[in-house]
Amino acid sequence: TGSDTWEASKPSPLPLLKTIEKIGVPPEECIYFGDTSVDAECADAAGVPFVLHASGYCDEQVSSWPALHAFKEWKELLAGEEQAV
Repeated sequence: TGSDTWEASKPSPLPLLKTIEKIGVPPEECIYFGDTSVDAECADAAGVPFVLHASGYCDEQVSSWPALHAFKEWKELLAGEEQAV
């Protein structure tokens, strides 16, 4: 869902919380992946842990927000599993 779906857009937590509600998963069981400070602010306001995709847009302010984890390549998320090269 996006800003055209709800009456508010990021960094408001509304789009994230409504999307989580729509898929039927409690917010505390979710993780929000993003690459901007707007994504990080949205996750923080929704009370959802934020994971930074550091190879994305990454505006200057994103580093001032807490992140559960940061990664540059998606294959980094396969820790402990054999990774294809």
